[in-house]
Amino acid sequence: MKKSYTAEHKAKAVKEALKGDRTIAQVASEMEASPNLLARWKSPALANLAEVLGDGDM
Repeated sequence: MKKSYTAEHKAKAVKEALKGDRTIAQVASEMEASPNLLARWKSPALANLAEVLGDGDM
């Protein structure tokens, strides 16, 4: 059976990967996901970062 991950779990994994203090493989291992899967979560997060942050003043 295929394992499913919550949005919160994916977000936490991506945030940990973006910190840059560990490799994708290390973070993936700690989060019980494959490095390829974590990379697939990370790519759209980075691609949509400008949209999330917007052009408004925060």
